[in-house]
Amino acid sequence: MKSKALVFWLALIVVGSAAYGSWVAWRNIHGEEPRHASHSTWQMNYPPAPPAGPPIKDFTLIERSGRQFDSKELKGHVWIGSFFFASCPGPCWQQNQALKGVLDEFKDSDLRLVSITCDPRNDSPEVLSRYADRFPADPNRWLFLTGDLEYIKRIGKDIFLQYVQEGSHLNHALVIDRDGKIRGSFDVLDPEKTAEMKNLVRQVLDEKPSPEATPANETNSQAAAS
Repeated sequence: MKSKALVFWLALIVVGSAAYGSWVAWRNIHGEEPRHASHSTWQMNYPPAPPAGPPIKDFTLIERSGRQFDSKELKGHVWIGSFFFASCPGPCWQQNQALKGVLDEFKDSDLRLVSITCDPRNDSPEVLSRYADRFPADPNRWLFLTGDLEYIKRIGKDIFLQYVQEGSHLNHALVIDRDGKIRGSFDVLDPEKTAEMKNLVRQVLDEKPSPEATPANETNSQAAAS
């Protein structure tokens, strides 16, 4: 009797293991990766850094304070754009720590950071505000933005030239010059790439914007001074 029971349970374990293996294989074939694995998946599929080109398109999102943010506010400034989400267990935090280090190194410049969540369903302005306070992030120099998911995905594809999905993004940050042109893309989880990004930022900060890219308040100040 005991041997029959043993055979029965062994057979049940074998069948269960086979079923689980089939389910895992089906999930992998259909691209249903668990949420926490999304970073490595997207990083592997990352396209080459986009070349310099015409000014990127404008976009509007909601800033952590709850106000509407318009990308035109960045006109004439050097800025670094990236995606993240507040509940990310590790890579996003490391990414933003690296970006904070860049911002601190250029604290006497007009460099801006623009961090856009790819989990707007959970990352409300209140959540982003609490997240930003953990660094702490100067609201005048480091923007945390949220909005409609489909719109954010369009921003990723059409403006940042990278694929963004809910809870899935790249560890790369884009350096944008004063004329609104993409100058480089860097994996900020790689210290060597982060050092390269700092060198580019230093170079771009020294460049003068074209007249049409100069902020209106600076244009007026220059006219008054002359």
